[in-house]
Amino acid sequence: MLDRDFIAAVARMGGRLGYTSRNELMGLLFGDVLPLKTTSRASKVAFNAAYTGEQTKQFARDWDGSGLDDRLVDPEALRAEWLAESPSGLSFGLLHAAWLARQGVSPTPLDVAS
Repeated sequence: MLDRDFIAAVARMGGRLGYTSRNELMGLLFGDVLPLKTTSRASKVAFNAAYTGEQTKQFARDWDGSGLDDRLVDPEALRAEWLAESPSGLSFGLLHAAWLARQGVSPTPLDVAS
């Protein structure tokens, strides 16, 4: 499921606005082979605590703003978000990208448009 062609096909299948829900996507992908109880859910688990520990806060305090495109990201605003009491989970992808950059890893973005 990590194959670039598969991910690109699923992204294209969702159209410009994407899928209405996780349940919709799971039903499309697995509805004919898995029971509804397996592919749908009524609640959502939160993993924010994994990103809000002291090591993350220390990374945010020490981060020099590198590793992200400063034309798109305001490093100081992002740092403030990461250091907030309850940071938005929407910022965690950037946290991971900044951490990877510090490790010398430069991930290749997926081209889902082609």
